[in-house]
Amino acid sequence: MMIATVAADINDSSFRVHQYPALVDAGSKVRQAVADERRAPEYLACERQSWLFFIDLSPGAHFAHPAIIALLDAVSGEIKSMDAEWWPVFEVPVFDSTAKRQDPSMIVFER
Repeated sequence: MMIATVAADINDSSFRVHQYPALVDAGSKVRQAVADERRAPEYLACERQSWLFFIDLSPGAHFAHPAIIALLDAVSGEIKSMDAEWWPVFEVPVFDSTAKRQDPSMIVFER
């Protein structure tokens, strides 16, 4: 389903589809690894658990090149995608709650 839907519009003679091996949790955000610092980064957000795909439109290229990052909703089958030039990464909040900021195991120094 994913390949047939997304790949139907790809005119490149060769491309490679990568699938992340586990479901991505609801609420997760995915973006490309390198963002243009002149503008806000673009994200795909998982409303429910989703499968993550990276479609490399120039397999073997080592620098920025056309790619597609896609999420397949594991419940509805809805596909969200975005054009990219780099592999996907998860946008993970760090120290985003009071409980995390007060967790003794995460405090290494305090005066």
